[in-house]
Amino acid sequence: MRTKSLLAAALGAALVAASAVPVAAQDCAFRAWTEHRGTPLLRTPDAAAYMFRAGALDIVANGAPAAYSPDGRGLDDPAKAGWSGPDSSGWQGRLVADPRDPVRPLRQDRGKTEGFFVSTTRLQDPRRRETDPRKYADAARIPYITFPRAHYQRRGTGLFGDLGVAIAANGKMTGFVVADQAAGDAALGGVSIALAEALSGKSADARRDRGGPEGPVTFVVFPYSARDRISLWPMAPEEITELAFKSLELLGGKEAVIACN
Repeated sequence: MRTKSLLAAALGAALVAASAVPVAAQDCAFRAWTEHRGTPLLRTPDAAAYMFRAGALDIVANGAPAAYSPDGRGLDDPAKAGWSGPDSSGWQGRLVADPRDPVRPLRQDRGKTEGFFVSTTRLQDPRRRETDPRKYADAARIPYITFPRAHYQRRGTGLFGDLGVAIAANGKMTGFVVADQAAGDAALGGVSIALAEALSGKSADARRDRGGPEGPVTFVVFPYSARDRISLWPMAPEEITELAFKSLELLGGKEAVIACN
């Protein structure tokens, strides 16, 4: 709690200092930087933040205790996690292996999700064991985005645990954390169920990529912000949004992002 209080105080002080320098509402705080699969990325001159827009969202369930089950009852199709049957071999790294039988995914043995697999995310609670479903960022509860592998490997794009803000075309805005990696050279725009629902106000369906907001979504990422608060994970959704919004205010707020349209 002391660490969180100190961080909040530091951000508050920075906001006071930033308020002394007015940012014109019509000024875009970002400049052209690079691209990923044809999607332009803009970055602030000091590289403290970058932004991109995604028109089609890939809604994911990774990390949720009820994400995948062998009989298909989960929030998403287990084939997306590389599991298509007892002889599957593409699930390693996406599902936790059974310590007693490592060639099989571990199945939970208690609670409402008994029998479900343990789905992983790259962002993890270091205090918990690998076999504990609570170790991973729960897509049904935590607003997060995914980084395609090629994007993550590009210098300057940041780390798992970084914070950001998502702004939907409908005006809804929420904070998020970077929590997982998409396969291969996927497009930008992978979001957790919780993030999709926060932006749309509707129930999201990861199986059909439905229930997300209509229109493009603008994502602002604060790269390497995880370094400032690595000891603070896990965080509640409210904490993620509070700290992300404070970082956005340092850029001039939502207006400085919208001005880049």
